[in-house]
Amino acid sequence: MRKRRGYDPKPGVLTGGGVGLAAALCLAAAVGSPLPVLRLLNAPALLPPLWIMGLLWLGALTLAGIATGYALACPTEGGERETARWRGMTLLVLQVTFAFAWYSLLFGSFLLLPSWVCLLAAVGAGGLCAWAWGGTYRLSALAIAAVTLWLLLLSLLQLALMLGC
Repeated sequence: MRKRRGYDPKPGVLTGGGVGLAAALCLAAAVGSPLPVLRLLNAPALLPPLWIMGLLWLGALTLAGIATGYALACPTEGGERETARWRGMTLLVLQVTFAFAWYSLLFGSFLLLPSWVCLLAAVGAGGLCAWAWGGTYRLSALAIAAVTLWLLLLSLLQLALMLGC
């Protein structure tokens, strides 16, 4: 991370990462273990070990928080950067909201199709967020692109489970 005239991104990055991790842990605690749903879907044969999936989920939401903290901590010099910041923030909020809805619908209510649609919406919002931040907040855009790729992988895995592969 580059430093600009007295600019220190560390507090924003640490705060954002902490908020992302706390949100992921709260969601997991509220919904409960995904293991019963995964067993119903016969997912253990297709998925890596559950502890790896859990760590990746926590890591993805922490990374989204870090990207948010970095983008919010960056100074803005003009209207274009400010517009890109808030356009990306709006799309990032949508991505995280849809990702949380996916987790809740799938593991809390066992609603396969609606949860998969939420996951696809999260992927779309994340892709647009990465695009919106690509020219101005490159590190945040790369972080959100990584989160979006993880959600895309999850959507493909869920599709395979829904199709009975």
